[in-house]
Amino acid sequence: MIEYEDVNLSPKWVVIKNALWLYFATFVNKISKLILILIVAKILGPYLYGNFTYVFSIIGFFFMFSDWGLSNIFIKNFQILQNKEKLLEEIISIKIVLIIFISLLTVFGYFILKEAPAKAIYSIILFAFLLNSMKDLINIYFRAIQKMKIESISLLIENLTTVVFGILFVFLTRDVLYLALAYLMGATFGFFYSFLNVYKRWVNLKFIFLFNRFLRYIKEGTPILFLGFLGFIFFNSDHLILGYLRGMKELGYYSIVTKIMLNLTLIPSLAVTALFPFLSKISTDYGRLKIIYRKVLFSFIFSSFLLALFLYFTVDYWFLWILGEEYKNSIIVFKILSWNLIFLFSLILLDNLLFILNKQWLNFYLTAICAVLNIILNIILIQNLGITGAAISTLLSQALNFALSLGLVEKSFNKPQIIQNST
Repeated sequence: MIEYEDVNLSPKWVVIKNALWLYFATFVNKISKLILILIVAKILGPYLYGNFTYVFSIIGFFFMFSDWGLSNIFIKNFQILQNKEKLLEEIISIKIVLIIFISLLTVFGYFILKEAPAKAIYSIILFAFLLNSMKDLINIYFRAIQKMKIESISLLIENLTTVVFGILFVFLTRDVLYLALAYLMGATFGFFYSFLNVYKRWVNLKFIFLFNRFLRYIKEGTPILFLGFLGFIFFNSDHLILGYLRGMKELGYYSIVTKIMLNLTLIPSLAVTALFPFLSKISTDYGRLKIIYRKVLFSFIFSSFLLALFLYFTVDYWFLWILGEEYKNSIIVFKILSWNLIFLFSLILLDNLLFILNKQWLNFYLTAICAVLNIILNIILIQNLGITGAAISTLLSQALNFALSLGLVEKSFNKPQIIQNST
């Protein structure tokens, strides 16, 4: 029989303990990965680093389908269903089939590669993604039973192994192949830690794959998949288009900037994660929710504007000192995308708020419009302007996404009776 962990603790302290573990692991992961990226990008140079980013984007596209929203479905249903063992057996079986199928399908991505360094690391990165997917399968179980300490330690082991050996290997060899091996080592150690903690709990589970149940779960998880797909389009399609149209070196110039920018969203992401349960709790209190939302939104816009202003006017003084003269072409991209932080900070709050207001599908359609615009602009502008075109495409599409999301939230607040009736 499956039992919850920490049964002697009150629900409040279980949530606090789990949140602290996840926040700590996420913070260490983001900071250490940023350090790794800056060091290896400088040592490898934009061409080799561009190859590495291109492979990650291709494999990441395929493995986006390996979950299909099943993690969210499992965690939600685990809390309300009586027969937890059957649910666990069904989800594990379907996830394993999906992961194996996607892994085999990902092999075909190898044949679109043109550059030798990308081909050399493709199978290694593919296997790392496979192990990480299996590790995530285990970790959703620990999240469901509110034992997030296991997931957090697994993440820390994977991340620190990757960072330490990644820096060491690249420093000694200056070869992107060994950076890929460091990622594989991290994925392997993280998987085995999670596996050793779950083995005795799962040893008596059976493999159950029923096609009708498979179709039901796939149908239920499709909206979640679609939202993840839009996220991929916004943050990875420009990498694929840029790499294909302009080559690995320009992708290297561009991708190092996008990695830095995404890591800068850590603070608002953690803040919204911590605030989300409270906002959900007061979702029927129209006046209170509106006041808190606007205060938080103003603080995000104000802080991100100051950060963008600081980065725009100081990047010339420190960027090349950290990454070297090879990356001087990245500075114009950095200056353009620094203003994108205003939209990224705010959208983290707006997207979560729209979910609370039961506007997730309308938000999806509006985001899809912006994602399609992003692809169209990338194809047009990258061909003529290269990395500058990619940065402009991202800025314009995210600005539209911000405007539409903000308008939808404000419109929702003008109809308080709809919010109250939908919760």
